[in-house]
Amino acid sequence: MPKRAYIFILDDSYHEHLVNVQEKSTFQTQKEVNMLIRRYQIHIFFALAVFVMFGLFACEEKEKKESTKKEVPQAVKIAFTKTYPNAKIKNVKEEIQDGKVVYEVESRDGKTARDLIYLPDGQVLEMEESCPVSAFPAVVQKAIIDSYPEGEINKSEKLSRGKVTEFEVVIEVGKQKNTVVLDSAGKIIQEQKADEEKQGEKAESKGGENEQNENKSDKEDKN
Repeated sequence: MPKRAYIFILDDSYHEHLVNVQEKSTFQTQKEVNMLIRRYQIHIFFALAVFVMFGLFACEEKEKKESTKKEVPQAVKIAFTKTYPNAKIKNVKEEIQDGKVVYEVESRDGKTARDLIYLPDGQVLEMEESCPVSAFPAVVQKAIIDSYPEGEINKSEKLSRGKVTEFEVVIEVGKQKNTVVLDSAGKIIQEQKADEEKQGEKAESKGGENEQNENKSDKEDKN
């Protein structure tokens, strides 16, 4: 009997221990499940937040583009479409030039990149378009070769301001890049190194900002 009782007691305690282990294991499993659920909830929350942010950003960009299109005068649109029916407008900027409001239209016409500056009534003030050197007048081509016999041309453009036509090239000689502007007769009227050109662009941008601020202050004073 004692032996059997001992076995019974041993079996009973083992059963209780087994129940405790099972309960503990179940508790740990449930805790892990809850942690996983929380992790998934956090991931889903962040994914939705990113989705919403991108959606709002896309809407803002669309509104900006639509507002930009609305701000462009109809006369400018008609003038551009009539002259370049196959060209696609990439961007339009409203700027102040010589105290006047102008519109710079950046466009692409096949392989030709073309930028134009319009007055609000559709009149063209300036045009700048990519043009191969082979299409330049012979006298201009000769002037470039004579001035830079070992130069490599990286970029070439045709510039038009009213009845005046000029030709601009970016020539690389060694490690130095030069921007050269020639008139129709092949005379070099401007020659600038890349570093000097960057400094000039910074000065022009500051000057443009100052001019715009002055115009704003004038409007505020009038009001």
